[in-house]
Amino acid sequence: MRPTLFDIPYVMARDVSRHLTEALTFILKNQFVVLPDSKLKDVESQRIFSNTPVSRIFRNLASAGKLNQFLFLDYSDLKTTSIPELLITDDLCIDGSAASGIQVPAFAQKCWINLTPILGKRDSYNVPLFFTDVSRLAQLVTRAALVQAYKDKDLWLTINQSLLFIELYATIIGQSITNMYALNPDERRFVMTVLAAYAAQRAGSQTTDPKMPPLLMRCAFLGSGVDVRTIMDDAMKYVKDPSGWMTLADVATIIQNIGPSRMKGYSPQMLYRSISISSIDSSTMIIAADYPPYWLYQLLNVASGYKNPVISGIVKTLNLKNKLMTLADDVADNANLLSALTR
Repeated sequence: MRPTLFDIPYVMARDVSRHLTEALTFILKNQFVVLPDSKLKDVESQRIFSNTPVSRIFRNLASAGKLNQFLFLDYSDLKTTSIPELLITDDLCIDGSAASGIQVPAFAQKCWINLTPILGKRDSYNVPLFFTDVSRLAQLVTRAALVQAYKDKDLWLTINQSLLFIELYATIIGQSITNMYALNPDERRFVMTVLAAYAAQRAGSQTTDPKMPPLLMRCAFLGSGVDVRTIMDDAMKYVKDPSGWMTLADVATIIQNIGPSRMKGYSPQMLYRSISISSIDSSTMIIAADYPPYWLYQLLNVASGYKNPVISGIVKTLNLKNKLMTLADDVADNANLLSALTR
């Protein structure tokens, strides 16, 4: 089933749901930290001169009047430095509508974006907002848009976008595993097929059969459809959920049991480590392995010039740049993302 950020193992281990109550209480007591609608014009008017996929997404959202879909926060005028950690943690994009077990007021049922680190000092309350890093602003807005679209719209990507998303997910993570275990081509294809099945479940429509996702059967990079079906028939025996929805723990169990014998001890932690150990945003990469909006966000960042050691290195080694740019440009210029933001 399609997860929210609160369902991701890494986030659950940090007990984010409990901290959310503290964060929400803080916002309700200090509502002046919420950027008023009158200041949205200052955000919308920011000029980004680059033409990267991330900057184009920001410009498209701003010109379409979609920035009111997010809850912008500014702590610059706070008299205290005691701010709940959840509100200043850079690697988490909190979606108030996804919270469970607590009552979230309507104004906070959006993705929360902390602007404070990228705002310059202002001499008075009425002066326009001054941003010190508009590229980071574009990244934050893009990430929030992806998180909201993923939750709110079943077909959050077009079919062609989904197929490229799945291929890049399975190929990049599959190659990182291949490097670790020196897999031969057949072993690599098996691992990539299991990863592609997981990505197809997470990124595709939630109304399709998870035991044989239609998107998976359209992944030409995996080779024969007969081989894919054979792998899936065997793999489903090790999935805990009777309906067939996989977790990364299931992926690891499948690899342990029907993968190469030298991978008997494989675990999700090994997968997380292989894609995050050399990255400065390691937490984001760990979340991205489980959470499609974050994986797509990382791909868009790399397509926009950001250097991610794992993704950038494998994209270069396997000559995936054209596919990456095709996906990034299509997501940036397609109206599908705009239409998904309707809160």
